[in-house]
Amino acid sequence: MTGNNVLDKIILILALLATVAAAGVHVYTNMIFSRPSPIEEIERRKFEKELATHEIIQGLAIEDMIINLRGETKRLRFLNLTVNIVPFEKNDVELFGDNTNRPYIQDMIIRLAGDMSPEDLNSISGKLIFEDKIKTAIDDYFKRPAVKEIFFTKFVVQ
Repeated sequence: MTGNNVLDKIILILALLATVAAAGVHVYTNMIFSRPSPIEEIERRKFEKELATHEIIQGLAIEDMIINLRGETKRLRFLNLTVNIVPFEKNDVELFGDNTNRPYIQDMIIRLAGDMSPEDLNSISGKLIFEDKIKTAIDDYFKRPAVKEIFFTKFVVQ
């Protein structure tokens, strides 16, 4: 308390008003107000409209690559890999599948995987780093962002 009787009463009234306002908002939002239920037909039409404008882009599939990995032991280690590369734009699909670009992409994946250890590729963080390196290398090759997503449909380190 401040010692000033009038000032103490003003502070007490302001604190009481703030408490009543907070309690009123709480009661209104939890007990009185109810969010309107979605109408199924309207929601279906909105979904169909969004689906009609959405364009599905097929990516480049590079299937069954077997890559030798460097290892610290005499045991031969390799990566059996299937990659799907999804581009940002639909016209980039032709760039990825082009006979001049596809071998470069495959060679780049082989080179990047060969630079990593089998232990790194077996970990989740190693797979994410490998995916990021592939994206960066392809984007550097095309000199613009071209890769939206990379999916590994088969990823076996032996």
